Amino acid sequence: MHPLAASSTGMFLVMFNTGTNALIYAIHQILLYEWALYASVITVFVAMTGMLFINKVIAKTKRASLLVMTLSVVMFINFILVTLNSTTQTIKKHNEGINVF
Repeated sequence: MHPLAASSTGMFLVMFNTGTNALIYAIHQILLYEWALYASVITVFVAMTGMLFINKVIAKTKRASLLVMTLSVVMFINFILVTLNSTTQTIKKHNEGINVF
């Protein structure tokens, strides 16, 4: 599979998953709309800047595999941060006596 197709597929899956989560939060009326709007604007700006930068690097080096490696690093960092945040929140709730199961 071509690296551009692989990275596009991965980014689509992340976008679909995030959109589904936002919809679920909205249905359960726990979505913070102001925060979601702020995060969306920042995300679009950073994503477009990153894509322009990566496209310039790919054009200069003629290696589309850099896109896949960059996406892999970003997803790994996301995995670590989400895991750390979830763990600290779960420990905090457990220490407050809230049933986490």
